[in-house]
Amino acid sequence: MPKWISYSLLIISLAGYFMSGYFIDRRDFGQLITVYTILFLAYFVFISYRDRSNFNSLLIAGLLFRFILVFTVPALSDDFYRFLWDGHIQQLGFNPFDFTPRELLNQHSDPFLLQLFPKLNSPDYYSVYPQLCQTIFKLAAGIAGESIQGNIIVLKSVLFLSELGSIFLLQKLLSAKNLNPNLSLYYILNPLVIIELTGNIHVEAIMIFFVLLAAWLIQKQKYISS
Repeated sequence: MPKWISYSLLIISLAGYFMSGYFIDRRDFGQLITVYTILFLAYFVFISYRDRSNFNSLLIAGLLFRFILVFTVPALSDDFYRFLWDGHIQQLGFNPFDFTPRELLNQHSDPFLLQLFPKLNSPDYYSVYPQLCQTIFKLAAGIAGESIQGNIIVLKSVLFLSELGSIFLLQKLLSAKNLNPNLSLYYILNPLVIIELTGNIHVEAIMIFFVLLAAWLIQKQKYISS
């Protein structure tokens, strides 16, 4: 593939991710499907013409696509408000599994909770997020306090680091199975993975990392650690 086409597609993809993170309203289906279509078309071209010579460039592109989304407020999911809620109530000394948000708000009139409550999509449900996630939510609240943007950046930074780990482990596992490490580009450049994990703060990024880590430890015959 000529370099000018490759660079053009990278620039177009970068613009698409920038649009998805900063400008798209999830209610605007036409704009959303247009950006997704463009990103996936570019993705299929990248995958079709991947080789050893351009792997590093495509790897850097995949990391850059993720990085520019670290500083955005999720456009396609509002689950993150529950993450902020769970983290903040832990800082206040409450167990996130003991009360639904509505129950807790009837007992505690913290100003930040009052700000978050109308944005929750699950005000009458107990938290479903496991302890590792709760620890990360608490960490974000401890670092960023009552700054919504600050909490988002901390949470996305954790997911970004998880993605770095997943990409590293994917290449290790492929090499261990005598498969081409370039196959990891199917994951690295996948628009759905990039937008939904780093972009929209879905904690499956952490789960994927630990699943791959467990697989790598099995490969190394470290069964107890796995």
